[in-house]
Amino acid sequence: MGCPRRLFAAAALWLVTSSQRARPRRDLGASSAATSGQRYKPQRVATYAGPRLGDTVNRSASPLPRPWSACERCGVVTTINPPSEAILRVGNASGWCLVVVGDRKTADGPYEALAAAAPATVAYLSAAAQETLPYGLASATPWDHFARKNLGYLYAIHAGAATIFDFDDDNVLLGAPPASAGAAARASDPRLAAPDAPDAGSAFFNAYAASFGAEKAWPRGLPLDAINGPAAAAAADDPRAADDVVVAQLLANHDPDATLFDRAAFWALLLPASVHGRVADIWRGFVAQRVLRAAGLRLAFLPPGVTQLRNDHDALADYMSERPLYEKADAVVRVLDGVAPHRPGGSVARAVEDAYVALYEHGLVALDDVAYAQLWLADLYAVGLALPKLRRHKARHRPVMMVKNGGR
Repeated sequence: MGCPRRLFAAAALWLVTSSQRARPRRDLGASSAATSGQRYKPQRVATYAGPRLGDTVNRSASPLPRPWSACERCGVVTTINPPSEAILRVGNASGWCLVVVGDRKTADGPYEALAAAAPATVAYLSAAAQETLPYGLASATPWDHFARKNLGYLYAIHAGAATIFDFDDDNVLLGAPPASAGAAARASDPRLAAPDAPDAGSAFFNAYAASFGAEKAWPRGLPLDAINGPAAAAAADDPRAADDVVVAQLLANHDPDATLFDRAAFWALLLPASVHGRVADIWRGFVAQRVLRAAGLRLAFLPPGVTQLRNDHDALADYMSERPLYEKADAVVRVLDGVAPHRPGGSVARAVEDAYVALYEHGLVALDDVAYAQLWLADLYAVGLALPKLRRHKARHRPVMMVKNGGR
């Protein structure tokens, strides 16, 4: 199996976090302010006093009429580049539809031709088309930002998707994508196991090293001081390992990944818009893991399903845009871990909203992202998505699964 072996195994959307509250970690190194800097420590810097959506979102309104032919399985990509092999493979995959989200820099012609050649399975949302979408999120999403992809997610959900394949324009499929996250997990069972919690002083472990033996690879967003720490305790067999898996991350043979979301996890697709696009997917992953835990649902790390034909990138520029991942990831997880628990039977919408309120109050996203999350949740209801309820689960419920021994 090919695993990412570069010093930066980039583009992982998810990090595995402990289901237990981690104890504060003692700073390493000299304590003198004259010779050492300071870690970023989250502090409450604001109090949210704006409107709350929560359980009050209008569920009685008739859903918006579907914009397109019904698609049970849909790939979603945003791009400013011409059609790539990655995009064409998903567009030609049997049983799959494709939504391509453009931006102001995207040349429309090639994608309009692609959609015209397969109108039942390919949709192209040009910049002009996005301005006509009936979603509250459309006017609130910044141009020239990775968050434009949120409109593609909504469009696919609106068209009736039961599974969304979230990929980048340089992630080339190695074969047909799995039919769903749950199906991908079941295909790996009984090789799936639940990782035990990491040591009590850490909220993180490296799933790449723990499951795939990639000792010199780690997901984007793993705090730098956790890279050389224990990967994880041994994975524990779980006879119901594949049950309730609604998100499956397929690793890649180089830097990136691609992720399958089932309908019960569509709320987790939201990319925050007030942070850099190279930060947004990681913050999304932390929010998702916190709410998945409360909902008794699971995600799984699975062997590579794509390879990469890398677009041109400036690695140093990428690093500069990703600095918050290495400086503030620990703070994000601790803030989310401190969100008051929600009662079984409560609303996933309220849990998502509370997560963004907490991040805003600690200066980790802007105020606009609270309103942005509220618009997203309202749009999900408007397109007819029924969000799952939070549910009671065993205290040792582990929301993350991974393949033992690299899936071999």
